[in-house]
Amino acid sequence: REVGSRLEQHPALSADPSTALREVCIAVDSSLEGESYAIISGTTAVVCLCRKNAANDVVTLYVANVGDSRCVLGTRPNGNPLIKAEELTEDQKPDLPAERARIVASGGDVNSDSGQPRVFTGDGRGGLAMARSIGDHFLAPYGVTAEPEVSVRQLNLDCDLFLCIASDGVWDALDSQAAMDIVSTAERGPTQGCMRLVEAAKMRWKEMSYRGETRDDITAICACIPRLFEKPATLPIIDALRLDLCEYGVRLIELFQMWDEDGDGTISRKEFRQAMPALGLKVPKPEIDKLFDTFDSDCSGSITIDELREHLL
Repeated sequence: REVGSRLEQHPALSADPSTALREVCIAVDSSLEGESYAIISGTTAVVCLCRKNAANDVVTLYVANVGDSRCVLGTRPNGNPLIKAEELTEDQKPDLPAERARIVASGGDVNSDSGQPRVFTGDGRGGLAMARSIGDHFLAPYGVTAEPEVSVRQLNLDCDLFLCIASDGVWDALDSQAAMDIVSTAERGPTQGCMRLVEAAKMRWKEMSYRGETRDDITAICACIPRLFEKPATLPIIDALRLDLCEYGVRLIELFQMWDEDGDGTISRKEFRQAMPALGLKVPKPEIDKLFDTFDSDCSGSITIDELREHLL
């Protein structure tokens, strides 16, 4: 949220998106200075900005990457029926030559005694498994940086179809093509594909780890690129919402527990507002509230699974 908010306000966003992305990531990291949790904890970040030039309809994708999460494009070149995975970022592991050189030049150390390359201070403290991070400030003097690598790619909406952004808990379990195969073949679109991807990564971790008890963070976001640029529905928004939700009714039920963030068995108004963008629905908050009130048949202030089923299935 902080990255998105700062990016919207950055003065260079329109003229130089790459610079805006780079400076925002660094600024967010700097804003954490003095926070105790940011000394020994940190996060990866992949930020995608997709823009369509109104003058010529050219679509450009900007991707900023900090750490070892990954952004993968699903493309179908030359009319090929198969979706090909194209990696738009490089996992910033400490043993990459450029990353290692920066860390060593700063007095840090990279070794793989634990089975994977990690960053340590000169006296052996640390053990970070990525070379760039927002946070992890105790390793900043030793070459760990929040400056992202920014890549730029022009998109063709006829063949560049899917984006999949995920943390290393996915990529340590599945390669990019396997992940894109899951996302691109989901019958009900990328949200269903995203859920299947997370489940596939969880199952793979169970197979790989001792007693199935160990796994890394598994987080993913998937999108259908052409849909990002669809024109708004000509129907009244409340009717368009109903049609979209009915179309995706099964996965809405599947997502119920995910949306129920506080785990109380119901979806609150706040949770419902946060959930709607997952269906690709860009509508004003008052219209979402109208739909919530429709689903909240008993006017309890929350939606149960039975109330959703009543209206959607």
